[in-house]
Amino acid sequence: MPVTPITSLEQFRETIKSDKVTVFDFWASWCGPCKAISPVYEHLSNITPEVEFYNVNVDQQPEITEEMPTFMAFKRGQKINEVLGSNPDNLEVLLNTSESASKIVQSKRQTSEESYGAERGVLRVRTRTELE
Repeated sequence: MPVTPITSLEQFRETIKSDKVTVFDFWASWCGPCKAISPVYEHLSNITPEVEFYNVNVDQQPEITEEMPTFMAFKRGQKINEVLGSNPDNLEVLLNTSESASKIVQSKRQTSEESYGAERGVLRVRTRTELE
């Protein structure tokens, strides 16, 4: 499933209410790490149909954005995880917070690394319990 852009705060609020896990990439055209992780995010959106993938341009939607790149997962209106930075391994950790996505992501890990060779970095991963 392709990544869908979020174009309004109202669309964001409606989208996070989905019964499916929804993952959001908060990005900017001037953000180098955002550009580096973008192909991995696109690839994961194509191989993980159980999850809905969206992106939010921070320059166009400042009322719903934070640090970049930031990825957030929601289910039924509740944030279940958040990842800051451009490390593909940690993006997979975010997807693994969803019971429906966990089995898919682990099997696709090697393909993502080989296809994109993204740089490794250090970033903070917060679990659901840390967010509550």
